[in-house]
Formats: sequence, C-alpha cells, structure tokens
Amino acid sequence: MPRRTSSRRGGTNYLRHALGELGELAPQAGEEEELARRRALLMNAEKLIQAIADAIAALE
Repeated sequence: MPRRTSSRRGGTNYLRHALGELGELAPQAGEEEELARRRALLMNAEKLIQAIADAIAALE
C-alpha cells in the first residue's frame, strides 16, 4: 500500500509541475501555426546560407 500512495503522490506532483509549466508558457490560440511558419522560414534561410557557402567554396 505505501508504494501505491507514493506513486500517486509522485503522479500528483508531476501533474502540478506540468500545469505550472504550461501556465508559465501561456500558450496563445494560433501560436503553434505561427511557430511552425517561423521554423520553416528559418530552415529555408539555413539552406540558403549553406548553398551560398558551398558556392563561395567552389569559386575559391
């Protein structure tokens, strides 16, 4: 029985912690889509930077 109580207490503590983390993040409606758009933009920029670096290296 003590194990079960300890396990429940651990689960409760985890849920409280997770809820606190979500509260700190304060997610907004539509935020995920905006973050995905920004991520894609940054990934494309990274590819362009690499392509330019490769082109410069080929010219040297």
